[in-house]
Amino acid sequence: MPSLIDLRRRIRAVKSTQQITKAMKMIAASRLKRAQDRVIAARPFAQRMLNVLNGLVSNVDPESHPLLRMPPDQGRVLLIVPNRRGIWARLDTTPFGHGRPYSRGQLERLLTDALFSPLEWTSALFMPPIDRQWLVRWATAFERVGARLWPGFAGVIIVEARKELMGAIPKAVPARRVEELAPARGGLPRGKC
Repeated sequence: MPSLIDLRRRIRAVKSTQQITKAMKMIAASRLKRAQDRVIAARPFAQRMLNVLNGLVSNVDPESHPLLRMPPDQGRVLLIVPNRRGIWARLDTTPFGHGRPYSRGQLERLLTDALFSPLEWTSALFMPPIDRQWLVRWATAFERVGARLWPGFAGVIIVEARKELMGAIPKAVPARRVEELAPARGGLPRGKC
């Protein structure tokens, strides 16, 4: 059985942990409140922008503006997509922190399913998303070094794709050669054909 001193130490440790937990809850609650206030403050701006854009689109002939027109069969699209492995997709404070990040394989599958064939692939944003002036000065060096040393950890994947008239022809699966035939289960007994 523990001694009285051990029990008192344990009680102090539990109380200390409770105080830390309470302080962390208060900090989290204040951060949540600030984030909610920012979202609520941004609502009028977002609603106004939506009204402005809807007004512009309704006043412009879709055939005359290239962004509103459907691309022809050989139309091209440039996609900038958050990279699943990149640090930019991991933080909610970045523009790419919201939504769904993709790997290159997932993006390639989605493009081919939508009848797009990727033409060019590249990546960008190797600079960590830290807003420090001394670090921002090194952004060009981060991009150059990152592109050479760890290209898989870029913040975004940039792909240029072309719309195809017809789907791609799937690769034929080569036939396997069977060396030995296996007997069928429950087959006919020998000599009774």
